[in-house]
Amino acid sequence: MANTLIQLEANIKREITKLYKVIHGKGPKETGVKIWGNILIIKLTGSLTPLEDSLRHSAGGEELVHKIRDILIVNENDYYTPLFEEVLETKVMDINYILGKEDSTLYIFSVFKESVVFTSCPPKK
Repeated sequence: MANTLIQLEANIKREITKLYKVIHGKGPKETGVKIWGNILIIKLTGSLTPLEDSLRHSAGGEELVHKIRDILIVNENDYYTPLFEEVLETKVMDINYILGKEDSTLYIFSVFKESVVFTSCPPKK
């Protein structure tokens, strides 16, 4: 049974924060989730580990952190894809990311085969 958009976004927020903490040993300071049709955008503020954050500010560090994140994100897709497909009940076509230039915010983008289905009002109890 479909949930409301708010419920789906809350479920993704809870599950992605929990998964991110397990994978990286620390969770983001804040997580934001938005679904538009067949697109999911996740904003993880304060997502870098202390080591990555320190590296970013050293010579060549920005590029190194991006290389590390490229490897991690590719490997994490094996975790993210089933999570997104289970919660949103639609097939993932692609997952990508952008790391904020000025801060440690990670933006994860996912495109689905079909629009996410949700109800317009909360289910009756």
